[in-house]
Order: sequence, then structure tokens, then C-alpha cells
Amino acid sequence: MAKREKKPFFVTLQLAMVVSNVLFYLGIVMMILTVFSLISAGKMGIIQYVLAVLGVVGTAGGVMFGMVHLNCPSCGESLMPGGRLPTKLPKCCAACGSEVKGTD
Repeated sequence: MAKREKKPFFVTLQLAMVVSNVLFYLGIVMMILTVFSLISAGKMGIIQYVLAVLGVVGTAGGVMFGMVHLNCPSCGESLMPGGRLPTKLPKCCAACGSEVKGTD
């Protein structure tokens, strides 16, 4: 059988980066809300557990989404330098040196 080409889920790298960053930072906000809620309540209730789980899932989901969708269009290597989420796309790929199209 012939290997099918993998089609990207998002049309542009910018949109994939925005989705990844939004998931990541919403997860961080949920974890901060958990801490504040825990300080005010003094004990771990169901609300704190839900906020904590949403925070961890959001943060991990943002990183994993970035790992899957933020790749160089030429060589397919990750555009996440050192495994961290970029705040903006790099002008060129660190692996192959080709220009990443669509960057400002």
C-alpha cells in the first residue's frame, strides 16, 4: 500500500501557534485560579480538583498540540526550539535553514 501524505489539521502555522498558545496559557490561568481558590477556601474541594485537572490538561494539551502541528513545511522538524512553545514563528527552520513562510 502507498503511504498517504499527512495533511495538516490547520491551514496556517500562525493559527496552529495561536491555538497551542491559547490552550497552554488557559491551563496556566486555571492552575493559578486553583491556588487562589485553595487559599480562600482553606481545603481542597471539588471545585479545586476540577480547576487543577483543567489546568493540567490545558497546559499539557497546548504543548502536545504544538509538538504535532508546529513543524517546518520543508523538512517536517519541530519549530519549537528546545521543546518550548514559541510566542512567534521563527523566520527560518533551525534544522534545515529554509525560510518559514507566513512569518512577519
